[in-house]
This record gives sequence, structure tokens and C-alpha cells, in this order.
Amino acid sequence: MFISDMGAILRPTHGFNSASNFPFRDGAPSMYEGSIRVPAIFRWPGKIKAGVASKAVLTHLDVLPMYLNAAGVLTPKDRILDGRDQLAALNGDSSPHKFIVSQLGGAIALREGRWKMESSAANTPWDLYDLETNAIESFNLAAKRPKDLERLVTLHAQWK
Repeated sequence: MFISDMGAILRPTHGFNSASNFPFRDGAPSMYEGSIRVPAIFRWPGKIKAGVASKAVLTHLDVLPMYLNAAGVLTPKDRILDGRDQLAALNGDSSPHKFIVSQLGGAIALREGRWKMESSAANTPWDLYDLETNAIESFNLAAKRPKDLERLVTLHAQWK
């Protein structure tokens, strides 16, 4: 497994002129795709098909359940694991998650399929992006798609 923890840090004191998350917006630490969308490579002969490129939305939290499965260990019942076994998704199936929430301080993002809502700081309005048509997050659709935004806000409230 090769996976990054975040995109390049794009701050004046941390690689501002020497790093890129192109074509995605911004970089670490933020809730934009340049920070939270990272590539990963998995190789597991006999378990993961060679040459599969998965676009499933996964999280680092999924690594532990997959490793437990790989080791033949049952998922503990005395605690909640937020991750899901990602093996099926790595073989081309859909994500095991209905949605994923990312948070750093007051900044929050919620991703559900093609839709992503983001707030850069606590108590600031949500932005809404369609990542299928606008992965660079340049068009905020919050005013044009209020029903989609409200659905995501409700998911976030339930998650909290």
C-alpha cells in the first residue's frame, strides 16, 4: 500500500513555490480537493485485481478494517470503527460509504458521491460543488442547488 496523508502544503513557509496539487484547488491544510483528494496504490496478488483503477471515495479510516479482514480477524464488537473494509472498492465496486466527513479545526467538508459541501471555518456558509463536472471547485452551486445543499446539511447534522 502506498498512500499519502494529504496533498502538498501550499503555504509561504511550506513549499509555496515548489509544490503543486494541480489541477485541484488549494492544498493542505484545507478541505478543498487539493488537500483531501490523494492518490493511493494497492497491490495484493490474489486479492486485488491487477490494473483496476478505482474512483471510489475512501478514507484512511478504511485501512484498519481491511487489514483486520486480511489477517482473518473479526471486527471488534466492543467498539465502533468508522472505517469500512475497502477491498471490494479496490476491485472496482462502489465505495462502502454513503458519505465521508473531513474536519480540521472549524473547517469541514462532507462528500456524498459527486456532491461535496465545504465550510472553511466554523459558522461560515456552506459551499456546494459538483465534483463530477467541477473537480477544481471553482463554481459554488449553493445558491443554485439549495435542495442538494440542504440534503447534505441534514446528513452532516445526523453524523454529528
